Amino acid sequence: MELANYTNCNQDYYQRLHDEHPAFQQNNWMLSELETLKLYQARSVVEIGCGNGKFLSAASPHFEHITGIDWARAPAMDGILKEHANTAFIQADLIGSFPETPDFDLLLSADFLEHLPTDSLRDAIGRYHRKARFHFHKIACYDDGHSHLSILDPVDWLDLFKSISPDYTIFSLEKRNGDSTKLVCCITNHNPHDTFARATAHRLSAIEHSRSWRITYPYRYFMSRLKGQVTKS
Repeated sequence: MELANYTNCNQDYYQRLHDEHPAFQQNNWMLSELETLKLYQARSVVEIGCGNGKFLSAASPHFEHITGIDWARAPAMDGILKEHANTAFIQADLIGSFPETPDFDLLLSADFLEHLPTDSLRDAIGRYHRKARFHFHKIACYDDGHSHLSILDPVDWLDLFKSISPDYTIFSLEKRNGDSTKLVCCITNHNPHDTFARATAHRLSAIEHSRSWRITYPYRYFMSRLKGQVTKS
């Protein structure tokens, strides 16, 4: 575990990055996770450290309500809120507190937690944990050279989350842009793929033993013969 010492990492610093830096205005690491996040079947979603808001915009058609929280307001945020009526934004410092909001079904973050001071992480994650039923956090486990205050290995991140709840697991581990020195882990307290697989197996089992399965056997037998495969009931 390593604690970086970037004294310029404050609200004004991040606001300047969002106002002036093309990478902060264009990149959004949560976008690639949208298909997975839809499997959580959440109605209300909050993204902490929502940055440029591109995920809020892309995700709004798939959730009943989605809220973004960040201590900097991206230049594009007003347009996003105007275009998507089910989207909200709260500008707040998430290190020491959490805004007064209703609880959410799903709480997300991408490339956010590593920007918090290490000594504040456990308390902060504990507060986030209490605000939602499900959680999905994408974390960069490397030094970016200018703003990552907490540089932890994936196992250290997992241990930190497990100190809050034993339900947390590593969902995925990847090399950012193929660079083995830039590991990114995703941590969740609920793997929607496991739930989907179990539900699908249950539905298929129920169908197989149902009356409709037996009734449709002649049709299925005929179709299997056409394909050169014979199935037995």
